[in-house]
Amino acid sequence: MSNVLDAIMNIIQEGSFEAKRIKNTENSINQVGDSLEEYIKDSFSNSFNLHGKERKKAMDRYILYHGNAKNPPDIITAGEDSIAIEVKKSKYKAALQFNSSMPHSKLGFNDTRIKKECRKLLNNKEIDMLYVVGTFNKGSKEKIRHLVMTYGSVYCSEKDIYEKIDFIIRNKIKELSGTLIEISPRAYMDLRTNELGKLKKIDPRGYCDLRIRGMYTYESPYIVFNETFDSDEILFDMLVIVPNNTFQQFKNKDVFLEFVRNNKDITMETKNYPDPNNNNKTITCQKIVYIKSKKE
Repeated sequence: MSNVLDAIMNIIQEGSFEAKRIKNTENSINQVGDSLEEYIKDSFSNSFNLHGKERKKAMDRYILYHGNAKNPPDIITAGEDSIAIEVKKSKYKAALQFNSSMPHSKLGFNDTRIKKECRKLLNNKEIDMLYVVGTFNKGSKEKIRHLVMTYGSVYCSEKDIYEKIDFIIRNKIKELSGTLIEISPRAYMDLRTNELGKLKKIDPRGYCDLRIRGMYTYESPYIVFNETFDSDEILFDMLVIVPNNTFQQFKNKDVFLEFVRNNKDITMETKNYPDPNNNNKTITCQKIVYIKSKKE
């Protein structure tokens, strides 16, 4: 099956760094983001040069779940190295918009914010989350300038951190619902929601509801890992952060290391990054960088 090392090699070997495929969608606003998502699917399926039935056959082999527009993740890969992938189109170094879904270090089957179909596919397991962030060339809807892939376990805190804040806010909103009765005797708190709160019938006649949603943002991986690729001489750059214990478990790591040795544009180093759950600890990772110069 396919993993992030395969994706790296497939992207480099394909070599155009262009996200051209568009989902069958009526929402043109999301087409650039959708094209990046399809690009990442191709990278894990080795299907850049496939079309129609042949591409679908490859997708069926390597992609277990294709996501939906409202809930994470965008992709779940198949096989023993199965990971959940969240794809974000963003300006370079800009904070990521997670909207109503909190950050994930891993994806668990008991997460109520993901679709029932997705939870079923996880089969009572927790799997790694991979964040993929792409930045397109200015004025281009196809040409990718920056691409970063990082495992959630070294990028985001564990869910307990975010759920604790969520719990505190929800309790405060419950307290508020009692105060609202002074304005509207009809008012009550609807607890059957994944949002922070839903206050019902808050006006005297009971026609107005208030949905209270958490809109999460998260600093760019370039900020979190203190990495910069600003040179005008660069055509395309790719940064990949993989926890070392994960890297060592990949069955194709020797193939990848040989690929690195034979490609002058790739560098790889072992590096310690701060543990997102504990400022006094670090996580040993493999930092992989690919830079394609405009001069080549």
